[in-house]
Amino acid sequence: MDGVTSSQFLNRAIRACVKQGACETDLLDQIGLNRLDLSQPAARFPAHQLTRLFSATAIQLKDPAIGLLTGLAFRPRNFSDRGYGLKFESSFAEILAATAKHQWLIQTIYELQVERAPQRARFKFQIGNQNPEELRPMMEATLASYSVQARALVGVHFPPFLEVGFQHADPGYSAAYESMFGCEVRFDQAETYLDIENAMLDWQLPGHNPEILKIVNDQFDEFGTMVEGDDDIVKHCYYAIQSMLEHSAPNLPELASAFNMAERTLRRRLEQSGTNFREILERVRRDLCQLYLLEGSRSIGEISELLGYSGHSVFTRAFSGWHGVPPKQDMLQRKKAA
Repeated sequence: MDGVTSSQFLNRAIRACVKQGACETDLLDQIGLNRLDLSQPAARFPAHQLTRLFSATAIQLKDPAIGLLTGLAFRPRNFSDRGYGLKFESSFAEILAATAKHQWLIQTIYELQVERAPQRARFKFQIGNQNPEELRPMMEATLASYSVQARALVGVHFPPFLEVGFQHADPGYSAAYESMFGCEVRFDQAETYLDIENAMLDWQLPGHNPEILKIVNDQFDEFGTMVEGDDDIVKHCYYAIQSMLEHSAPNLPELASAFNMAERTLRRRLEQSGTNFREILERVRRDLCQLYLLEGSRSIGEISELLGYSGHSVFTRAFSGWHGVPPKQDMLQRKKAA
């Protein structure tokens, strides 16, 4: 099987499977990885580990339609996942263009292409010479995720999809497909696709935020240099901490283990670069906090939790040190200025 998945994309899939009731520990055992393996920001994993994940989940939960169900949660949740920032583009067309530009950093199992005609637009998910039956759960989850995210971005006025097609054969639960997509679903197609009204691609999305996009795109560019071989230890630590914060606040021993490095070796390399673990952790938290403030939809308690603080008061002290005022006052000032 061709293609690879990033640790970030694999983390999304694991989280979606766990959301359906699967045991994370058992799933990690099945795919031969541990949580620290998935903390390496530039790590790449073969596609078969992702397909094995879905197979293990289907067996564990005794549900062959698990691909469709995991699609309900198979998406970025917050700024610890760089893909989350793409939702702040101005239109579906811009989201798709940004996704196509950055997809090599996230996964290379399929290639997203968009084909526009006068009445309809087709999202094509090209898998090359890979076996569509082996990729069935992943493609189910992917298209279901696109469906869920599109509806969330537009809201109640989202029109129905026109048609959905899969390369794999009908697995025997076609009613679940039609319930998920709300349109005709075809199997044994020459390509996997999702059709919508062409005009939808140019709809202006209410959540557009150029300031967030500038920060996120700069991060994608910097992350791309890491994947291509930049061994700057500070960059690697920054993005590893960013990823680890999605689960809990990391410490230096955990970070060193993620890089298969002795703790004192990592400490020495950071000192040689003029910094230390605490300074990088603080910068990651400050940068993420800025994005959440720009997003403007999270409570102080939620932001504190996402940044891995042990309590509200600890976050308040850190925030006051960054901005000179406590977070509640800062949020009120932002609302008045809006």
